[in-house]
Amino acid sequence: MAIFRVTPAHDPSIQIEFEIPIKGRQNPLFFTVPKIQYFPVEKSKEFYDWLSGKNEPQPENGEPLEPVRRSGRDIVLKMLSLHVSAKDYATLEKLTDGELGQIDTHWENESKTPVGESSASSDT
Repeated sequence: MAIFRVTPAHDPSIQIEFEIPIKGRQNPLFFTVPKIQYFPVEKSKEFYDWLSGKNEPQPENGEPLEPVRRSGRDIVLKMLSLHVSAKDYATLEKLTDGELGQIDTHWENESKTPVGESSASSDT
């Protein structure tokens, strides 16, 4: 029987590359993030704790807080903050909702592509 080789999270096929032209800069911003299901465990935990509001200050009277509501923009930016440098994040947080939406859609779609396969390139 053949051995099944698991693709490690650091494998280049797991990484998704982005290029974003930035107004006023000669060079675009380049960054790489892992497919969503390959987030390191500690980063996934940090994200879900943030998303659920688990780390939000609790009222002293013990009453439960209203559920935390996060915008799509906030969610994408939080996910990015877990994988890019502070310098790159400072640039990314200035992007429009439309630009962040494109990042989110591409990231999600690429994350659905089976390991070892690549999605159709948009520059053909």
